[in-house]
Amino acid sequence: MRGQGCSRGRGVARTTSRAAPVDPPVATAQEKVPDVVDPLGPAQAVFVQVAPTTFQARGGTQTLIACTPEQVVQGLQTPGVLASQPVAVAQAEVGPVMSDEEQKRLEIFRRFRPPSFSRAESEDAQDFLDRFQWILRTTGILKTSGVCFTTFQLSGDAFRWWDAYERGRPVGAAPLSWHEFSILFLEKFVPQTHREELCRQSEQLRQEGMFMTPYEMRFSELARHVIWLVPTERERIRRFIDGLTYQLCFVMTQESVSGSRFDEVVYISRRLELVLS
Repeated sequence: MRGQGCSRGRGVARTTSRAAPVDPPVATAQEKVPDVVDPLGPAQAVFVQVAPTTFQARGGTQTLIACTPEQVVQGLQTPGVLASQPVAVAQAEVGPVMSDEEQKRLEIFRRFRPPSFSRAESEDAQDFLDRFQWILRTTGILKTSGVCFTTFQLSGDAFRWWDAYERGRPVGAAPLSWHEFSILFLEKFVPQTHREELCRQSEQLRQEGMFMTPYEMRFSELARHVIWLVPTERERIRRFIDGLTYQLCFVMTQESVSGSRFDEVVYISRRLELVLS
């Protein structure tokens, strides 16, 4: 037919283009993330299912990429996906163990190279205590830091003993004085039989047959081992005078020695001995 021929031969060729199929919209990770579970609530295992993320190549195609659990967690922590909620970690405030003044005292104390004590057989508890008492008196810290600095030098069995003693004390108990610590220390590390013998010798000591100097030396030697018998300066003076000869003891009791130090009483006794001899 002519009409059809003309139409085919003279008409402009037209090509019908088909539109490329549009991929369905992919939900973003934020839309798929469920509500955040309250971290303070009961501990429960929560399984979060997140849609696989999409990757759009240059050619226009979209490829689905599977996410590992680590990537899911990283995505949840990304500010662009989910607003992060910082959690403040509570930390206990640790104050200085020692004040600045005590630290200065400790530095001065360590310049004397104080010995240590571990309760070994070759160690003498009395010598250790005497050495420390001399250092603490020289530095002027016997009353303020004597016990604290002395226990710094304990090691081995001696340290374990002191640590157990400190743990067993009532909360808020007053710190030990040097005299109280000395008694506690000697009772622990000096055998009881030896302490009883020293007590007997101290109670029976008399000046009979001795001059003042050897008597005073023997009295002081025993007194440092039995400090529980002479807990105060006054008690030490009383026992010293009681051991003098009858004549010296009578004169010394008439002297006004109240308030005097032990070394002053010894000096008065020596002068009286020269006068009466």
